Amino acid sequence: MLYFSYGHDLNYRSVVEWYDLNGARPPLPKPMKPAIATNHRLAFPMFSAYWQGGVAGLMPEPGKRVPGGLLDVTPDQLAMLGEFNARSVDPFTGRERGEFRMTEITVTPYGGGKPLRAVTFVPAFF
Repeated sequence: MLYFSYGHDLNYRSVVEWYDLNGARPPLPKPMKPAIATNHRLAFPMFSAYWQGGVAGLMPEPGKRVPGGLLDVTPDQLAMLGEFNARSVDPFTGRERGEFRMTEITVTPYGGGKPLRAVTFVPAFF
């Protein structure tokens, strides 16, 4: 299954920090292929006390593009990413965030190529 990574998911250190804070073992890093999410834009629609700023989220917008990375993941790895994106706990407030949901989007390999379908996580309220 193809997974489109953007925002903090592109930073392996960020992923490892989240797993450490939540008492889980982080996945091993995998090489990503550069890709573009078509008909989406990057927004920062919610505040994170942990990051002390906005959290990146993809929002649909015709004609816009967001760069990121494309990974081939197993169902177990996708489940871990779901935990990372949908059920994380803010370490400063102790509240479960639950702010992202999985969705399918169209991506194009960087430099051109045939459009592909991939899953990613977007803000739950869009």
